[in-house]
Amino acid sequence: MPGTCGSCHSTGSAYIPTPLTTNMMNIDEFGMSDATRGVNMMPKAGTTQEIANIALFLASDDSTYLSGVTLAADFGWSAY
Repeated sequence: MPGTCGSCHSTGSAYIPTPLTTNMMNIDEFGMSDATRGVNMMPKAGTTQEIANIALFLASDDSTYLSGVTLAADFGWSAY
């Protein structure tokens, strides 16, 4: 029946540097920032707060017209 099921959304986020992932991957050792500087669509790395803001939007009443979407929070990587 229409209107009886809730919405289900997700985010497909790119790599977001955090203390855990940066330490685990030795990101500076491998030069990830230097390697992606020329191909990254955004001039900076994303933050956990930016991903949280997307999740809050999807959970809010402002997204009631959306149904079953995945927002690609990948700084343009999916455009390649």
